Amino acid sequence: MSNIGIIILAAGASTRLGQPKQILAYQGKSLIRHITEAAINSQCRPVVVVLGAYVETIEPHLRNLDIHIVYNQKWSTGMASSIRCGLNAIGAIASEIEAIVLMLCDQPFVSSDLINQLVTRYQAGATRFCEVGQKRCDAYGGLRLR
Repeated sequence: MSNIGIIILAAGASTRLGQPKQILAYQGKSLIRHITEAAINSQCRPVVVVLGAYVETIEPHLRNLDIHIVYNQKWSTGMASSIRCGLNAIGAIASEIEAIVLMLCDQPFVSSDLINQLVTRYQAGATRFCEVGQKRCDAYGGLRLR
């Protein structure tokens, strides 16, 4: 295991979809269960899942998993509040965290192997920034994959 944690953001209301996308079926499981199991099967610990809207509906899909579930009371204010909530939770759980893998609940093609590849590149000293379109995000310690 590494001292790299994972935060899975799953607090949104899925308003455009009209139902909680976190519980949509994918390969016989809900999206949230699928992505959480990928995180658990990676080398990262701890795994924190941030819930908000539909918490009563989503939480049962996470039963019996070795994770930490946190509730973002301010989920309706946007994703930044869920990121803060997850970071606060990881800080309280494990003070020696070196880095974070930030994931969304609706990324079914992200596997534990891919997560481990990110960690390996990070540990090998890969450039620590992420790109969103043409914008650099140096402050967040992400990895440039392209």
